[in-house]
Amino acid sequence: MEAIILCGGKGTRINSVLSDMPKVLAPTRKGTILDLMIDDLVKQGPVKKIILATGHLSEKIEEYLNKELRGKYRDIDFIISKEEEELGTGGAIKLAGHHIEGNRFFTLNGDIIFKAHHHDFLNSHLEKGSALSLLLTKQKNRDLGSVVIGDDYKILDFIEKSEKVEKALVSVGQYIFEKELLLSMPDGKFSIEYDFFPKIVAEKPCYGHVIEDDFLDIGTPERYASIQ
Repeated sequence: MEAIILCGGKGTRINSVLSDMPKVLAPTRKGTILDLMIDDLVKQGPVKKIILATGHLSEKIEEYLNKELRGKYRDIDFIISKEEEELGTGGAIKLAGHHIEGNRFFTLNGDIIFKAHHHDFLNSHLEKGSALSLLLTKQKNRDLGSVVIGDDYKILDFIEKSEKVEKALVSVGQYIFEKELLLSMPDGKFSIEYDFFPKIVAEKPCYGHVIEDDFLDIGTPERYASIQ
């Protein structure tokens, strides 16, 4: 398997804490956010290639990759996919997708911490014959929009964060894409969550995989402080 980690966000809300440091390099008690994510990918599944989708402060991530990660994870093929202009989450995935060789791939947001379930998530994706799978948990964060699923876990709808829906779930920012979906993505800047997901859910079988664990979005100083 291959994985894309989205590392290009500017992190405007957390700049006061991290200054000129990318969010994925934010330190925790167990290492940087990026180290935690890569550890989980390596331990839980046959991930052999990791594409770091960078943009803002890419040089910091490239430096960390060359000084720390390549030596630590010698069996992993690391690739930098750098956007030269802002492409949004969707555009960043499409650009990084040029390096995907297999039939499907993980994608992970680089600022969310949770207990990884890569192996079970992949099995669920394959068993359901899903074109797109989202890892979901019970809604506890009203800053995020919601995902509505049916009894068979098929994704039915996406709800804006201002609305409150019974039985709605929240994405923890990890997805599995079939490679063919890259062909359906538009050119230029777009949001994978708001511009692409609703469209593809209406056209192809897309499913959620529900976990019980909490997750933490480190996008604000308060949330980041809670993991120190």
